[in-house]
Amino acid sequence: MSTLKWYLEQRKGNDEDFEKNMKKHACPVLYYAVERNSAEAVGILLEHGADPEDYHLCFPIPLLAFAIIQGRRAIVNTTGVVKQLLAYNASPKVIPQDMWIRYLDAPKGKGPIYRSGPTSWCDENARAELAPALHLTHRYSLYRASMLKKPKAREIQVAAANKMLNMLKIPYFLIGQLPPAELVMTRLFSHIADRNENPLVMAFAGASGHGKTELAIQMGNLLSVKHIVIDCAQLRDRMDLLGASHGYFRNDEGSELNNFIAENNGKRAVVFLDEFDKTEQVVRDSLLEATDKGVYNDRRTNRNIDCSKFIWILATNYGDVIIQKFYENEVCRLSDKEREAINLERLQDKLKDAFMQKFGAPFTGRTRLIVPFLPFSHSETAVVLHKFILEKEDHVRQPIDLRDDVKRYIGHVHLDLLEDGKFCAKMANKHYNEELGARSLLEALDTIQDKLVKEYHDTDELVSEETNKGPLQRYIVRLVPDTNGGYDVGVYKDQEAD
Repeated sequence: MSTLKWYLEQRKGNDEDFEKNMKKHACPVLYYAVERNSAEAVGILLEHGADPEDYHLCFPIPLLAFAIIQGRRAIVNTTGVVKQLLAYNASPKVIPQDMWIRYLDAPKGKGPIYRSGPTSWCDENARAELAPALHLTHRYSLYRASMLKKPKAREIQVAAANKMLNMLKIPYFLIGQLPPAELVMTRLFSHIADRNENPLVMAFAGASGHGKTELAIQMGNLLSVKHIVIDCAQLRDRMDLLGASHGYFRNDEGSELNNFIAENNGKRAVVFLDEFDKTEQVVRDSLLEATDKGVYNDRRTNRNIDCSKFIWILATNYGDVIIQKFYENEVCRLSDKEREAINLERLQDKLKDAFMQKFGAPFTGRTRLIVPFLPFSHSETAVVLHKFILEKEDHVRQPIDLRDDVKRYIGHVHLDLLEDGKFCAKMANKHYNEELGARSLLEALDTIQDKLVKEYHDTDELVSEETNKGPLQRYIVRLVPDTNGGYDVGVYKDQEAD
């Protein structure tokens, strides 16, 4: 991908009509990148001016629809490509709205056919092929994109000038948590665009498993800067966090955080301190100067390091009781649309008071933004579970590999989830715990894994890499009634595939 980016940069620098030519000639290349299921290549092409909605001259269906259908044709996960297209303003309206607006519902193969407008390409045959290809995460992504406001021209101008254009894409890559994402984006834009010369310190507060780490990592990726995640749960003193002071035993080793800060001297970077509420006061005090003035002394060399452009994120479960109470009183009965417009100021004020008691005035005063992460809605938990299932599908789709250093006996498998919206909603309702967040949904994934393994082993035929030469082994995942009147997971080998 670096070669593609280099080539386009060279062309851009030497071709006066580069933008015009990209819009005119990039269409076939863009479809090829989608066919290869390369979200990275798609992103590079779009970043350099390719139009995600220009399809009339080279293909009979919109690029977004092609990406969705291609996923089912090739049995690959095209979620990354679809999100990339939507983030670059491909309109979700090219897909008939009735197929995704109620994203938990399975889309129907028969429905309204429009002779004009953005869905005029979708005739009866196209709709029949599109419906089974449009999985739950696709549908949620289309819904989410339809709810987001498009950035204004000046916002784009300022973002581009400050190399923050990709930050506008954050909401497209998250499940739920739009209010926290908007709080972070607003403060980050303000901080960087105003040329603030001090570090930015933000606290991400809320129960585990609700997107705090995901948002921080997306920030680092989209800003194209280095990022690091430090687990603070076991840190008891300064040396645990930063390493031995200069001149002391083993100071030449530094620490993970010390070395990261030194390696990013004068650069923008993101530091995510997970479970910050578990730290001792002496650990917090060791960060006061770095988070306030952006000055740090490398333990290995005794050299002053400039970390004034750093973004520090303090992730904490502290305050989760306050957040839970706010959620129960103000949020839990709202629709998804209403939840995404909720005002969090009163909650932030309460959390600030709690932080003063927990962390003290020095560190709370350096925290410029407290970002509350709310529990997921019922429909959002279903999408989170579907994300995990897609990852499992990707894993078992890999070829069987019996080499000693790999030993992948379960592979070359197409894990086919039936009625994905209903399945994920039922299983999420059964397993989701607001205190555990997304991690609680892993129980459902473990059940799928256990039953797949049991079904996979129910044969006298030995595992062989020769299987890789044939079609994927299809295993069906679906809901089955349990003895208590509810639902359980069923996994069955597709006998017709034999």
